[in-house]
Amino acid sequence: MKYALRNLSRVRHAVALSREGNFARAAGALNITQSALSRSIMGLEEDLGFAIFDRRADGAVPSEKGAIFLKGAVGLLASADTLEETAIGLTSGQTEKISFGLGPLPASVLIAELHQLTTAGQLRLGILVQAGPWLLERLNSGSIEFAICVSGAINPRSHLVHHDLGEFGLDMRVREGHPLLSLPSIRRQDLLQYPYLAGGYTADVRKNIESPTSMRVDPVFYCDDYHALAKIVRDTDAVCAFASTFPTEGLAKLRLDQDVFEDRRRLNLVHHRSLELTTPARTVVERITEILELPDPL
Repeated sequence: MKYALRNLSRVRHAVALSREGNFARAAGALNITQSALSRSIMGLEEDLGFAIFDRRADGAVPSEKGAIFLKGAVGLLASADTLEETAIGLTSGQTEKISFGLGPLPASVLIAELHQLTTAGQLRLGILVQAGPWLLERLNSGSIEFAICVSGAINPRSHLVHHDLGEFGLDMRVREGHPLLSLPSIRRQDLLQYPYLAGGYTADVRKNIESPTSMRVDPVFYCDDYHALAKIVRDTDAVCAFASTFPTEGLAKLRLDQDVFEDRRRLNLVHHRSLELTTPARTVVERITEILELPDPL
């Protein structure tokens, strides 16, 4: 038991199996043979003195003790990866690196500003821009330290901590000269006459973040790049909601009643419960709250 964790590759194998739920898929993700993965897991379980997984016909699920072990294993691997990055930086004289995730909407107004942290020589940043469900996968794998996204984009989990960052504004925008701009008042049915675009869209995200005053309509086009969405809106009659501080040159803001369009969203900072945010991560979060003029949750 004393040296059960001396080989972190076996711990990585266990985390991968937990994530995939199947030996064949996990072996494929790890680029090793299924028999090699099986031997690795069995060896780790033998050294630990308990079964990490309950084997079933359709795969493997964490045992009661295994679930506790795996929760700590994710934190261990994330810390090991961060330490390795720090060591590489110290060896090469580079600054510290931090990897984190942003939902498409906050990313649209944060990335350019966060670049200042790198030009000032403070940090090296690795930023993953994806919708909530994929950010959750990255959090679970330990490849990002934290994620910032619209509240509800990542479902609550017992192993995650959600910090409320506060609200930020949204504007529904169209091209200059759009027919909607000539209307004295804009009703929901008026909006729905035109193509609706969205960013970072999935059915789960939509279900969790929508309120009674949300658009409640499937977008005809969605992607994670709000700059691309802005170009489409400038060139067509499409409508799209952007963060109020997003640079939207050539676009006009629609003035809508609250019962037509909800113009506020709450942001969450999400990270593993077993992990304390590192100093570089706290530096990034502090800068994000400054950019968005929100209170620091930490």
